[in-house]
Amino acid sequence: MPRVAVRGLLLVDDRLLLVNAFPGHSSDLLCAPGGGVEPHASLPDNLQREFHEETGLVVSVGAPCLIN
Repeated sequence: MPRVAVRGLLLVDDRLLLVNAFPGHSSDLLCAPGGGVEPHASLPDNLQREFHEETGLVVSVGAPCLIN
């Protein structure tokens, strides 16, 4: 079964927000905030939840920029 995930791009003053991809900073891999979706929530709702969990920010979700 494929894993469905969401990621969000936040640009401020031409700077892209990235977060450490692993708990406890056990790697130096950085990526856009996001993660796996909960099955009974919309993709935008999942992205808002993941963004808040990883950054503490409350965001509004715009149109998709990539579906892969």
